[in-house]
Amino acid sequence: MAQTATKDATPIKPAETNDKGDLNTQIELLQRDLGSLAETTLAQLDQLHTEGRARAKNLTDQTNEFVRSQPVTALAIVAGVGFLAGLMSRR
Repeated sequence: MAQTATKDATPIKPAETNDKGDLNTQIELLQRDLGSLAETTLAQLDQLHTEGRARAKNLTDQTNEFVRSQPVTALAIVAGVGFLAGLMSRR
């Protein structure tokens, strides 16, 4: 059920000239805070990107080492995955 306005409600006054200075100050503070937040977020994303690349390189190195040390097993795994992918794509 919607509420109706009462006669006791105080109307909103337009901003006075001295309130504009406070508003401008608040806007400047918000801009600085957003800039700081953006810098922090970019730094975290850069760190995550660096960690992700390091993990991917590590996994690639481990995979290459496995293929070199056990080529027949690696070939059998690849053939099995290919066979399963072929079966799934037929459906």
